[in-house]
Order: sequence, then structure tokens, then C-alpha cells
Amino acid sequence: MKLKKIVEAAAAVAVIHDGDVVASAGYGGNGTPDQLFVALEQRFVESGTPRGLTLVFSTGQGDMKERGLNRLAHEGLVRRVIGGYFVGVPCMLGKEGVENVFELNLTDPERTAFQQSIDHVKELCAQVEKLLARD
Repeated sequence: MKLKKIVEAAAAVAVIHDGDVVASAGYGGNGTPDQLFVALEQRFVESGTPRGLTLVFSTGQGDMKERGLNRLAHEGLVRRVIGGYFVGVPCMLGKEGVENVFELNLTDPERTAFQQSIDHVKELCAQVEKLLARD
């Protein structure tokens, strides 16, 4: 396959094989390669491949709902995760991929502190989006 400088998302994820390491960057919805996650998820759902990926990231990527890394929460797709921020990944990953999807049972003070942290991140993301809109 001849490599081009710019390729479609489906073509980019087509070269990912079982057991490969996939690294991504971004924070929240900023700079996150969401179209690649969409294409990778679609490929896995349709074909069952690739399987057993190692996912490497430094910060949470997505909206803590259905975007970003949450798209990769399919049993068998991811085997190992090396990451620095897991708020947006509401599942337990193990040697076979997703082992359990869970919700946190927080005390009222913990819930308040957690919500404040989320609000600060959302505020920061909104400020970044405003800065980017100026360009």
C-alpha cells in the first residue's frame, strides 16, 4: 500500500492488526482523533477485528458518554490500557478487554468534589474552543 500524507479514517484504521499498540492524543473533545475512534469502532463492530489492542493515552479523551475513548469500550477490542487519566472511561479493562462497566458510588462530599472537577474541565474546554474560534 502506498502511503499518502492524508488518508480517510477507515483507511487509517485498516492497517491496525490484532495485538497492535494504538496511541492517541487530545483532551476532552479538543484535539481528540474522534473520527479515527469512530472508524475503529465501526470496523470492530462489523468484522470483529482488530482484537486485543494496547491503548496508550495521557489524558481523558471524549465526552464521558459516547464520544472519544468510550467508543472503544467493546469486549475484545482493547486488551491493555496505559493511560494517565481515566475519568472518561467508565469500565474496568482486563486481560480480555472490557470486564465490567460500572458506576461510582460516591459520598455526597466526593460527588461534590468530583462535579467541581468536571465543571472546571468543561470550563477549560469552553475557553479553548473560544480561543480556537478566533483563528
